[in-house]
Order: sequence, then structure tokens, then C-alpha cells
Amino acid sequence: MQTRLRLLMGATALLYIGPLLAGLAGHGWLMVPVFTAIFVLWLFIMRPSNWPRDPHAWEKSDTWIRATAQTAAQALLVAVCMAIGSGMAGIAALNVSMPTMLPLIISFMALPISRLIWDPSDETRFGGLVNEALGKIGVPTVLSDEAEIELADELTAPLAKLPDSTKPSVVENHLRAMSDHVGARPLLKSLTSQIKSSDAPMATRIAFILRATDPAQVLRDMPIPAPAQAFALAKGDHGLMELFLTRSLPLMRQHKTLWSSFPQAEDIVSATGEHANHAGPLLELADLIEKAKPRRVAR
Repeated sequence: MQTRLRLLMGATALLYIGPLLAGLAGHGWLMVPVFTAIFVLWLFIMRPSNWPRDPHAWEKSDTWIRATAQTAAQALLVAVCMAIGSGMAGIAALNVSMPTMLPLIISFMALPISRLIWDPSDETRFGGLVNEALGKIGVPTVLSDEAEIELADELTAPLAKLPDSTKPSVVENHLRAMSDHVGARPLLKSLTSQIKSSDAPMATRIAFILRATDPAQVLRDMPIPAPAQAFALAKGDHGLMELFLTRSLPLMRQHKTLWSSFPQAEDIVSATGEHANHAGPLLELADLIEKAKPRRVAR
């Protein structure tokens, strides 16, 4: 395994040697898109889990956003490598001459060599191997979905130790700190699995409601019904219901297209019996949802 790891590190390094040499030889910035294409192709071949193979998946905006972000990151890496090479040539007053195709060939050779070293169909083992290899040569690692959820589980575990009297503002500070280390979606998935237990800690339930009613989260994942799940969780506690309404009402007032992510208006109205002290906000939310629904045109 260690031998294959070293070989993979060497093959991966070829990717970055290409643009470094291009910068050293003074080749123009027009080579950046070509190197970027090679880098993205390497990711596509060696990290298939990051690139949906189902054509229907590419109809979703979040797929294009992730693909664009990964492509932009690779373009930045290429530009940095070329800038370093150019800087080295300038500082050392080097006048390196080499064919334009040579750096491109060096980078491109990383594709078949990496593929020969490891079969990317073995996702679990390969993910750890590549992350370790990239980490050792200073390239930022990309966690798989499963690894991100595991990390989210570890980060949210301390919430269970907080007392039931913990204020939502304190929990929100914890969530902000977590967001520096894990994405919003795996964090929500982790919290979703934790609240399924009937004895889920209060701080965990608060965290779920905060995350499920976060405008950026809901707008990005629409129509995933996270607010509807938050409502179901809040029904059994007056404090949680107050938190849910405090965050959901402004959300629905500003973004009426989110109505499908919320529970049915009838379900909200029926909750006024158990939460009479919140009847006004509940009825307002139900009214906002009902009015936001598209009307069927009679034929």
C-alpha cells in the first residue's frame, strides 16, 4: 500500500509540474484553460464520486454549482503553479526554452499513470488514498459525502452534552463554528439522523430547527422539506415552536416560493390547539403558505 501511495503521489505531482514548467519557460496565460481541462479530467477519472454519471443529475443547479466550483479551484491551482514558475525564472534570471507541448504532455501523463496505479471504482479505499497523497504534496483534500457526514457527526456530538436550558443563540454559535469545517448539507443530514430518536437532546433539536430554517440552506436545497421536518419536531415543545415560528415567518414573508418546503397549512392550523399561545403566528404562517400555492386554472 505504501508503495502505491508513493507512486500515486508522484503521478499526482506530474499534474503540477506541468504548469510550473510552463511558467518557468514563460509560456503565456492562455495555457491556463488547457491545464485546467487536464486537471478536471484527472478529477473526473480518478474521483468519479464527485461527478454524477446520471444525466438527470446535471439538470439540478447544485450539480452545476459544485462542478463550477471544482473547475474554478483547479484553474486557481494552475494559475498559482504558473505564477510560481514565472517568479522562479524572474528571481533566478533564467531563460528556459522548451516546446509548448512538453509541459502539457507531462501533466497529461498523470492521467494514465494514476489510473494504472489505482482503480477508482474502489471508492472507499481510493478516497482515503488520494486524500492522503494530495495532503502530502500540499493540495487541499476533498472529503467524500460519507466522510463529511461522519465529520458532521463528530462535530455535533458535543451538542448532546449541553444542558436543556441552553439558549438558541449559544447553539447557533456552535453551528457557525462547525460550518468552518463541514458543509451545510452534511451537517443537516447528520442532525436529521440524530433527531429521529425520541430522546434527542434539546440542543440537538434546537440545532436542527436553526439549520432547517436557515435561509441560505433552505433556498439552496429547495424543495427539500427541512422546514416541514422542523415543524414536526417543534410540535411537542412550546419553546421549540416559538423558535420555529420566529425563524419561519420572516422566511416565508420574503421567499413565498418556499411554500412547498413547509408543512400543509391545515397541519399548521391544527397545531393551534396544542399551542394556543402561538395561535396568531401559526395562523399567519398557514395563511402565507396557502396564499403562496399556485392556483389551478379551471378549464
